[in-house]
Amino acid sequence: MTEKPTSLAEQAFNSIRELLRDNIIKAGQLISMSFLSELIGLPLAPVREAVQKASALGLMKSIPKRGVLIIDADSDHVVECLVIRQIWDKEGARVLTRSPDKEYIKKLIVRHQIVIEQAINSEISLALQKEATSLDWEMHELLSSSINNAEIDRLYAINRDRITVMFNAKPIHPVRLVPAFNEHIAIMTAIIEEDEQKVMDLLDYHYQQIFKWLEI
Repeated sequence: MTEKPTSLAEQAFNSIRELLRDNIIKAGQLISMSFLSELIGLPLAPVREAVQKASALGLMKSIPKRGVLIIDADSDHVVECLVIRQIWDKEGARVLTRSPDKEYIKKLIVRHQIVIEQAINSEISLALQKEATSLDWEMHELLSSSINNAEIDRLYAINRDRITVMFNAKPIHPVRLVPAFNEHIAIMTAIIEEDEQKVMDLLDYHYQQIFKWLEI
C-alpha cells in the first residue's frame, strides 16, 4: 500500500518541532510569521496552518499583527508537564518491573555508565551534553512506552515537546549530569531486581531532584 504523501502543512509542523527541540526558536521568543516561514523554507499558507496546530498543542501562540509567541518556561507550566510525565513514568515502570525481558534495560544501564565515566574523566563537552540529553529522554520514553497505549504515546510526544522547549531555556548543567544518571541507573537496577516499591520511591526522589535543580 502506497503511503500518503506528507502535506506541506505537516512538513511545516514537523519543522517547527525540530526548531523547538534544537533550541533555534526559544521559550518566550516572539517571532514573525514571515521569519518562521524563512526558517522552515516553506510558503506562508502551510506555515500558518502548522502554527495553528502547534498552538492547539500548547507549543506556541499566534498573536494577531505581531507574530508567534513560543511558550514560556514559567514554573507552573514546567511543574504541570513534569508531573504528567512522572505519572506515566511510574505506571510504565510498574509494567517493566513485572516484565520478564530486562535485556534492553541492562544495555541502557551500560550506556549510562559510559556517559558518567566520560563526564568524570574529561571536560563535559556540548556533544556529551547532547548525548546525555538524548539518553535521558530514551530512558523516560522507555518507561512510558511500556504502558503500551497508543493514546498515551501520542500525548507523551506532545508533552515531550513542551518540556524540551522549557528545558532548553535552562539546559542540564554539567554538575547535574552525573547525579541524574546515577539516579537513572538506580531506577533501572531496581526494575531489574523487580522491587516495585523501590522503583516508585526512586522515581519520586528523581523528580524531587529535578524540581530542586529547576528551583521550583
